[in-house]
Amino acid sequence: MKKIITGYIYRMFRSFEIWALIALLILASSYLFIMRMNVTYNFGNGQFSLFDEEMKQYRFESLDISDEAVYKYEIETISYKEFDVLANQQNYAQDEVRSLFAVLGSLVIIPAALMAIFIPMFFGRLFSDGTIKNLIACGYSNRQIYMSAFVLTWVIDVLLIAIEVGLYALICLCYRWHPPVYLPAISAMVLLQILMLLTISTVCLAVLFASAKKIAPLVAGFVLVALIFIPISAIPVEILWESTNMNNDSFAELASKMKEDRNRVNMRFDLKDFDIDFTYEGEDLLLYEDTLSPAVKTGILAWTYLDPFMLAHPDIIYVQPYLFYRDGLIAVYSVTNVFWTILSSSVGLVVFKKKELS
Repeated sequence: MKKIITGYIYRMFRSFEIWALIALLILASSYLFIMRMNVTYNFGNGQFSLFDEEMKQYRFESLDISDEAVYKYEIETISYKEFDVLANQQNYAQDEVRSLFAVLGSLVIIPAALMAIFIPMFFGRLFSDGTIKNLIACGYSNRQIYMSAFVLTWVIDVLLIAIEVGLYALICLCYRWHPPVYLPAISAMVLLQILMLLTISTVCLAVLFASAKKIAPLVAGFVLVALIFIPISAIPVEILWESTNMNNDSFAELASKMKEDRNRVNMRFDLKDFDIDFTYEGEDLLLYEDTLSPAVKTGILAWTYLDPFMLAHPDIIYVQPYLFYRDGLIAVYSVTNVFWTILSSSVGLVVFKKKELS
């Protein structure tokens, strides 16, 4: 398998596709990142970007608080000194976190679209020019040929996301922006982007090797890219949320506790309800009462959690990235993407092994 991968890499660096892929990635991602970062805010008598010099004194770097405190603000109890800075002083630290994760949550978009084109063009040529038949004639098995392509695809996916992360860091340096960086949450989000990209690449590769046609993986790839923008899981989530009855007494108690001491009112994400709950000194404040039957609720949750691109939707991940990291939502969707990667690659391998290509 090592010799096959070496041969793939040799062909890849001699072809124009990989260089076009990297060039398009840098150009398109730079444009997307800058567009995502150039959000203006009403401030004083005008509108300013978060990165304008006039806003520097209100950004995280000027607040003399920890990165961790910005992420945990209103989610976990933090020191009252840091809480007071975030609560009482006009600042945009929370907007900086949202801006950061707006970009991190979109790392997969450009590489996914490019891989949907690259895989049919590069690996599709293995079928059209007879390379697959030659490899089989040399004694290599269908499994070795397929798994070599899978490994190389995985390496390319990691490389593309790494280039995007480096590019984004460079743009931040150019803007002279030092955002709040909480590495555990950021690392988990970057890993999820890699796994989402691997899901799309694996499906494209599986469809290509199963069909031996370039057009099939191209269509499959762009359908998956479209699903990043079309929140199909919004339907079950909406059903889930609309099926709950508001507990007015709990809401009144929550409002009272927040007024008394907001820093001690914590948030948690309830995976079994796909909803955000509040606690006060460890005690749950039950805001909603469920009305769905257990069977229906299980089906809806299964639909929600089987969507590999759920956290790529901007209305979801920007809400509370630290909360989603801490309470396991990012981990759940990482497992979802691993599941789809294993399933699609297994199906593709089984179909390809049955093909007579000699």
